[in-house]
Amino acid sequence: MLSEDSADGEWAKAVADLRSYGIPEAAANADLLEIAGTKWAGLVVPRTSMASLLFTRLGDPFPFPVEVHVHWSEGTFEFRLNRGMLLVTADRCHQPNAPAVLDSFLMQIASLPEDPE
Repeated sequence: MLSEDSADGEWAKAVADLRSYGIPEAAANADLLEIAGTKWAGLVVPRTSMASLLFTRLGDPFPFPVEVHVHWSEGTFEFRLNRGMLLVTADRCHQPNAPAVLDSFLMQIASLPEDPE
């Protein structure tokens, strides 16, 4: 497991990388990731691209058994929780509610039991 300092550093690097792109999608995702990092660093892994975020559990191998996808477009965040290839739940919201919605999705993947091998 990552140390708390290491996990915080990885989240901070992901936020900085997103901000460096200079596009609205990346900036919105950076803002959300920065807020989430205070609670979730060391518990889930953020994987980023310019337009989206992917969260997985620590230690889960690829293909990830559970994941949360976050996508921002024109002021709206879309959240999708997948287990394997199946969509479990999804939601959309605007910026003010995004941290709370993300928390509820990350709580779901963090609390799921690990899949048996």
